[in-house]
Amino acid sequence: MRTQALSTDQAKNLAIVLVVGVIVLGALIGWIVGRLLARLVVIVVAAVLVVVLFTQRGAIQSAARRCEATFFGVHLTPSDPTLKQRCQQLTR
Repeated sequence: MRTQALSTDQAKNLAIVLVVGVIVLGALIGWIVGRLLARLVVIVVAAVLVVVLFTQRGAIQSAARRCEATFFGVHLTPSDPTLKQRCQQLTR
């Protein structure tokens, strides 16, 4: 028994359906990847900010003892009253 082959018209219609399907699938995958990429970028930026802020926090503690504390370039006065008084005497 012979199987019936596709006619040329059926093959053309099938090709159009497949092209549309590939375009829709590509757009869907692009949208999903774009959303995932955006989330990944946000996570990376947040992680970098956490590291930078935590590093600044540690630097503030050690610099306050030397009366040189800054936070992103802004000079800080120590919270400890004894250290604050000592720093004020050094700057006079």
